[in-house]
Amino acid sequence: MFFLICSKLYPYSFENLYEDLVNYWHVGRRPTYLGIDQYIQLRGSAMSTNNATDFIILGEGFFVVFDAINNKKYLTRNGRFLFNSLWFLINDDGYYVLGNDGEFISHARFFAQTNGVGFRRSNDFFLLALPVVEKINRFTARYIYVSEFVVVEYSEVISGVIEANPVSLGKLLDTALLDVENNMAYNNKQGLIDLFHQRHNERRNILYEMRIGGMVADDEYFENIEYYDSILAKIQLFHNLLLNPAERR
Repeated sequence: MFFLICSKLYPYSFENLYEDLVNYWHVGRRPTYLGIDQYIQLRGSAMSTNNATDFIILGEGFFVVFDAINNKKYLTRNGRFLFNSLWFLINDDGYYVLGNDGEFISHARFFAQTNGVGFRRSNDFFLLALPVVEKINRFTARYIYVSEFVVVEYSEVISGVIEANPVSLGKLLDTALLDVENNMAYNNKQGLIDLFHQRHNERRNILYEMRIGGMVADDEYFENIEYYDSILAKIQLFHNLLLNPAERR
């Protein structure tokens, strides 16, 4: 089964989908199971962090980061950055973030252009790019590994905000359920199921505490609880189909 994508190197498979499910709660990671076209085009919603070194791209493009150990550049939509011990802007893998001039971004430069508190909008601070699809070697939830890219000059960047996962957990689960029902080859993913239950029960409990503390109105609380319960119901169905092959239709 293949989606309409740019290269035969990227077939749809459960392993892609499984990785996307595992990565769902990790900020800045993108779904891979839909193929490279959707990977490039999909946009996640904005999540406010009020952290001056967190950024979101408005529109097309990816941040360009440099892996000094392997002397390679990668593309990523994950704008969660920090300063290393040498006071250069890096991501959590230690890759240097490139400025619009292709150079590393020093703390001094960052401070001079942002006063240390970030900026509302800018289109001339970071190097933003789109991959040349024919030159993509591979892509993961975190990066596009590509030997050639084109610079994007028109997209803007906002600080204090990061991009959420562009595909909902419900959509990922729906796809997984459909494939189980179609008798695709699955391994026992009990650990994944346990993780789903744990994470969503945690969110349900946090929401309850917020309601008790007056931080969430009753109607908003019940709307969210209904959503969480629907997700848990899908998780339970996913669990049953994985562990009981006789129930697969």
